[in-house]
Amino acid sequence: MSDNVDVASEISEQIRVKKQEVRFSTREYVAEYLIDKFKEEEFFIPFEYQRNFVWTDKDCSYFIESVLIGLPIPYMFFADTDDGRTEIVDGAQRMNALAIFANDDLKLTDLNILTSVNGKTFSELPIEVQRRFSNSSFRVVYLEEGTTVEVRQEIFRRINSSGKQLRSQEIRRGSMDGGFSDLVKRLSHNSLFRELAPLSETARKHYEDMELVTRFFAYYDGYPDYDGYRDRVASYLDSYTQAMNERFDAPNDLSQQYTDCFIKMLTYVKESLGPLGFRKSPTGKSTPHARFEAIAVGVAVALSQNPGLSTQDMSWVNEDEFLNLVRSDSANVKAKLKARIDYVVNKLLGNR
Repeated sequence: MSDNVDVASEISEQIRVKKQEVRFSTREYVAEYLIDKFKEEEFFIPFEYQRNFVWTDKDCSYFIESVLIGLPIPYMFFADTDDGRTEIVDGAQRMNALAIFANDDLKLTDLNILTSVNGKTFSELPIEVQRRFSNSSFRVVYLEEGTTVEVRQEIFRRINSSGKQLRSQEIRRGSMDGGFSDLVKRLSHNSLFRELAPLSETARKHYEDMELVTRFFAYYDGYPDYDGYRDRVASYLDSYTQAMNERFDAPNDLSQQYTDCFIKMLTYVKESLGPLGFRKSPTGKSTPHARFEAIAVGVAVALSQNPGLSTQDMSWVNEDEFLNLVRSDSANVKAKLKARIDYVVNKLLGNR
């Protein structure tokens, strides 16, 4: 009986402590006030949390339509900062949409309910509709002074872990700070990497370049056993990124070591595959995950086992045997991940 009491007491105490870490109040602001403060940068979007503004005009129009017809809008999350300004922890897309509409930078489009306002900007709406928009009320959860950065990041992560708001790398980027995350960001802008692993502008806005770099290091370090990998890429990369940020916090030269590994891999791929790089074809404008993982990690592992490995003809990357290994179906299954990387390692080391 006493054991149960102790457990209950421990649970209650942990809940009490954690609740004290989140200090908040709820407030209501009208659109006009929010927009003015946003323009003055008194309300701002912290770069380390938020993705690029990727809502399309259709997305923005759909949101503005919801505002105009008075539909409930989900809470936005704001937080006090040390310089007295207000940080938008969650709600950047909505805040941006309000601002660009009020600034006449958005023509409403593809609306199915308010069809009569399609093609119109804010200033082209009747004055009574403009007033209704400006006086629309928005509810805000205000994280007060004393709520730590870590708690704000956790809130951002939890809000954006459900639904389809953000992709896994966007969540990872917004919620995990540290030396390793900084390295991933820096290497994602490397000119040789961008040359060999092309991505669309939309993919870059969703940080797919950082996703590829993170996958490279996680799968390279995890090879060959991939302990902890349960066929769920996002969870595996999250755990890896968190652990690596902690490792990078300690005084060491890990950043240089990992940079060297990445650059050596890219150089070998460039010399062996030329302009093809990680593409399916020389004119390809995208980089499939499975293909990138197999070639990049396979090359890096082979170089680690034979640092003097000479460049060679890798035209087999477009032969059926390899192509079957990097097909997208069930590509994240552990056995298939290992099989495609093993294939490249063995081909390069002459084991096949």
